[in-house]
Amino acid sequence: MGVQFGSHTVTHPQLRSMKTEVVRREVRCSKATMEDKLGAPVKSFAYPFAFPETDRVFRQRLRAILEDAGYHNGVSTVIGIADQTDDRFFMKRLPVNSSDDLRFFRAKLGGAYDWLHTFQYVYKLTRDGTKWLFSTTANKVSHRLDRCDMSIELGGRGQEDDLR
Repeated sequence: MGVQFGSHTVTHPQLRSMKTEVVRREVRCSKATMEDKLGAPVKSFAYPFAFPETDRVFRQRLRAILEDAGYHNGVSTVIGIADQTDDRFFMKRLPVNSSDDLRFFRAKLGGAYDWLHTFQYVYKLTRDGTKWLFSTTANKVSHRLDRCDMSIELGGRGQEDDLR
């Protein structure tokens, strides 16, 4: 079994605000860089932050991008323990940090932390009613990704080019 490494994007952007081309480069370049450094395949993807679980259209597009890039699975930022009902690309996960003692960590693994997802979901529903404005982040990401040496197939996608 051992340890497996997954990728997490190149620049840690809010992917929902990026154009399809930029999202594609983020996930492909991240995967390729890690595979080059590790000398092993990278099959897992970890969503950077603020996973838009209420945006079905975005999730479908991102899932297609991840599959096309060769990922086999991934985790979202949705709080909870993954189960068989989760989409294999957007499984729930638990935040774990250095302030968690063994008792708290065991409680999280036992499901004692899952109740927070209810509040997380309601917050996202409320927030998603407002417009997302991440243009500065989008510009910084585009500039950093220009240095990536990957050749990426970019077909004309019309309205689908914008994941917002």
